Amino acid sequence: MTTNATEPQKPTPTPTSVRFDEEEHAVVDALAEDLDCKSRSEGIRAFVRAWAKSPEVRERVREAAFVRLPQLPRVQRYRVVAPFKKLIGTMEIELKRGQILSLDGHTYDFLSDLYRRGALLQPLAD
Repeated sequence: MTTNATEPQKPTPTPTSVRFDEEEHAVVDALAEDLDCKSRSEGIRAFVRAWAKSPEVRERVREAAFVRLPQLPRVQRYRVVAPFKKLIGTMEIELKRGQILSLDGHTYDFLSDLYRRGALLQPLAD
């Protein structure tokens, strides 16, 4: 069989395997049902396509998947994962999603205090 060089080639699917516990299977089943998909695979595929298509979906998933550590790790830079607005002393602090904070402009103690007060700060590799 010959193919026309001007026709786009359809990507060959690559199988991927993920092991879920019962609770995670129930979530995947609910995802597939909510998205009117016929199978778990279709539900996960729809989620992957939504992730690829929408920056807002990626932002919301990063926020929902954020794992808060007991203490803010000390690194040079941090990304704000979710909007944060709080009155601290007499100053109103507002952080925007995606904003980068660094130890060049703030002290570690200040950023650590924001983290303790609920700011979602993701440490970035230097």
